[in-house]
Amino acid sequence: VWSDCIGRMPESGVLPSRVVVIDAGGQQEADLEKEPVRPESDVMTERMREGAVGRFTGGKEYEITLAVALELEQELEKYGVLVVEKRRNMEVSISNAESVSLASQIEADAFLQMYINRSENLERRGAYVNYAAKEGDDKSKELAGFVLTAYTDAVDAIQKNSVDISEKDTALNWCKVPAVTLKLGYLSNEEEDRCMNQAEMQKVMAEGIAKGLLTYLNVEEQDGE
Repeated sequence: VWSDCIGRMPESGVLPSRVVVIDAGGQQEADLEKEPVRPESDVMTERMREGAVGRFTGGKEYEITLAVALELEQELEKYGVLVVEKRRNMEVSISNAESVSLASQIEADAFLQMYINRSENLERRGAYVNYAAKEGDDKSKELAGFVLTAYTDAVDAIQKNSVDISEKDTALNWCKVPAVTLKLGYLSNEEEDRCMNQAEMQKVMAEGIAKGLLTYLNVEEQDGE
């Protein structure tokens, strides 16, 4: 399955110095089977949910995250970053734990997972970034801060909330490289729902995320122009 996930490889076949794995959260059909929330844990969680639906647009989380992920890949490739996508279409079934396995195997520079929130409180809005607190890992927190700031700076309609430690994000718990989960906004908030379902805004969202990743990777943006 991973052969379909790897982006544009150099002709030499050698991995570039910078590699990012992108996980477009959600999928067309939920997988409600269980997997451990972290290695050697008895706590089980669903392998992959379908995802939220826009209250005002009907837009589906798994479609939005994939659109942003593919735009993000194009943006990062301008700067020589190899992108590995967890999925490039809707017809996949890959769990949270499975999604990080390649990132760990190839020792990627960063793993970025994207999800979208939904709430019964229609006033709730804004983006969050989660990371897992692990001994000796300061890079995930640093990555989280760069991504959240650059993303919300780029997208006026989505406010900056917080960077939070999470113990419940399966992918983050399993990942062995710097990893974050970006919650893009709220599909239950009218302004954010309509924003995230516009193709032109999905490109802007991707550009903001790319800027945060490039800052973390210490890549000068002008190098790609």
